[in-house]
Amino acid sequence: ELGYGEFGKAMQDDVDDGVSWLVGAGKVDPARVCIVGWSYGGYVAQVAAFRNPGTYRCAASVAGISDLAAMIRYDRRFMWGSNFRKWRAKVQGDASTRELKAVSALTQVSGIRVPLFLAHGTKDWNVPVDQSDRLAAALKKAGKTHEYLRIKDGNHALLGDGQRAQLLERLDEFLRANNPTDVLTAAAPPPAPPGATAPPAGAPTA
Repeated sequence: ELGYGEFGKAMQDDVDDGVSWLVGAGKVDPARVCIVGWSYGGYVAQVAAFRNPGTYRCAASVAGISDLAAMIRYDRRFMWGSNFRKWRAKVQGDASTRELKAVSALTQVSGIRVPLFLAHGTKDWNVPVDQSDRLAAALKKAGKTHEYLRIKDGNHALLGDGQRAQLLERLDEFLRANNPTDVLTAAAPPPAPPGATAPPAGAPTA
């Protein structure tokens, strides 16, 4: 219940605080954190791209929400009476539509400072593809670094034949380009010359 009306605010603080804890504990490199999320997690990744971009090197959103006010209007088509009011209270709380814009990536594009990857299925009835279509168009217009994978006939879970493989391949390419494994690459042994025999496991290397 503490999260009611805290989309993009206290709920976002929890995510950023988690990153700070991992950094303080020496478990992650603060220069190499990329946030990836799906559905509500996709929304979180989008907000991270403009709310606290210094924490993240890049962000990736799958089936994410870019416009909370529009999402509430969409949900009203499928919910009635008290069910809708309870859901709206969880998302919006006492906030006005103007305040929802402050925590929606679509209306905060100018603040996005990191590369952003978007992916969305065209037959997603949970979060309509329009949420990513409009954000991708706004990012392009603003000249922001981004990629958009629009998956034909994909639903919210991307369960169609090959759809998740398509997503993961593109996401892998995005992460390699925008959050390269600098440390791991530097620490890896050089490749063996052609025809060389690999040393047994545990053998010392020069």
